[in-house]
This record gives sequence, structure tokens and C-alpha cells, in this order.
Amino acid sequence: MLSESKQTDSLSDYVDSELFKGEIGSLDTHLRRKEVISHPCAYSILYIIWEKKEIRRPDLKRVSELEEDKFKNVINCLIDVNLIARVPAPEGPRGERTYYKITFIGKQEIESDRKHILG
Repeated sequence: MLSESKQTDSLSDYVDSELFKGEIGSLDTHLRRKEVISHPCAYSILYIIWEKKEIRRPDLKRVSELEEDKFKNVINCLIDVNLIARVPAPEGPRGERTYYKITFIGKQEIESDRKHILG
């Protein structure tokens, strides 16, 4: 009989190989994305970017009503898990030329939720 941790590892490896097939990420990266968007601020920011397609940093910061440190943390988490991307642009001293856009994976997350929630 396998120990509990070996069973979990084995089961995770099975799901990883069956669901992701090594081609579109991994179970770990998928679960990290889900963990990030389980936070209301992160999900709300992702949704706003989905709605706008692309948004300037100051506009997103204003809409979010988050303090700078929290805003940066949420944005960095969304970027780290590939749900949003920074649009390359020369940046002014306060980030006024920085844009964010939703990635393909980010679009899938929101569109799947909308399909399941709204029908």
C-alpha cells in the first residue's frame, strides 16, 4: 500500500498527465492560477481588464481603489500566473504609460465563468 503522500503524488501525476498532457501547462500552474483568482480583488481586476480588453495603469488603479502596495501585489500575482500581461510601452515616472491586457488564459477563465454563471 502506498503512503498517503505517495498516493497524492501519484494521483496528481495521473491528473497532470491526463488533463494537461505536458502540452498546455501543468496541474500545479493551473492550481496556482485558481488560487490567485480566488481572491476577490484579483478576480475583480481580471474581470475589469477582460471587459476593457486593455487598460492604462492609472485607470485600473483608480477603479480598483486599492492602496499602491496591495495594487502592485495583485497585479504582479496576475502577471506571474499569466492571466494578464503588461503592454510594452515607454513608462513615465508614475507608470502612466503602462497598460495591462488580458491573456488568452485570462480570457478563458472569465468566459468560462460567465458561461456557467449566466448560462
